[in-house]
Amino acid sequence: MSAHFIADFLAQQLRKHSVFLLLSGGSAIKVYKQAFEKLSQSIADLNHPLTVSLFDERYVPKDSANSNETQLRKVGVIDLIEQLGGSWVSYLSDQNLNGQETAQETNRWFSEMLARKKTFLLILAGIGGDGHTAGILPTQDSATIEKVHHSDKLIEYYELPEDTDNPYRQRLTATPKLIEQADQVIVYAVGDDKKAALTDFKANQKPLNERPSLALHRSKSPVILLTDQKL
Repeated sequence: MSAHFIADFLAQQLRKHSVFLLLSGGSAIKVYKQAFEKLSQSIADLNHPLTVSLFDERYVPKDSANSNETQLRKVGVIDLIEQLGGSWVSYLSDQNLNGQETAQETNRWFSEMLARKKTFLLILAGIGGDGHTAGILPTQDSATIEKVHHSDKLIEYYELPEDTDNPYRQRLTATPKLIEQADQVIVYAVGDDKKAALTDFKANQKPLNERPSLALHRSKSPVILLTDQKL
């Protein structure tokens, strides 16, 4: 059902304008594959250009099994996008750029993309059990809050602070500043372990550093939530 909704929504937008689509990693990857399989059945040719990238990425070597891009490639999502005539844009480079340089390049490219007229920014986001979204994780670290949560850039690189428990310490992530430019955010979050975070998301009361996913409410339209939880 979620895959069908995403495919139908994307098809509707592509009939009207160019679409810049950002994908998250994690549990939604299989749903993305199903969505693009359905999309390929419903439209033979794209009415308008489709450009696809990531909502966040782990700063690892480009061919690392731990990168979100590699995981999307492994299940065939990127192949499906390209077979449709869409374009895939990587965060990670073959040019041995450091994390900050990678963020600067991605920020520049995203800025150019969003400056184009009649481009619809669609974000397919997830919400973790801890309330994180993209590469923005809960923290009390003031430097991280200032650099990422209050950033005036679209993309930031940072290293997770000590109070954040996650094995992937180096992150490239969209910021709340980018989310503010989204025409639509669709959240896919399933499982009992997500219920508390989703309840907080719906209430939209907690501080952003405790529940970063609340930043998704800053998009231009009300968030569409796809979940199996009763809230």
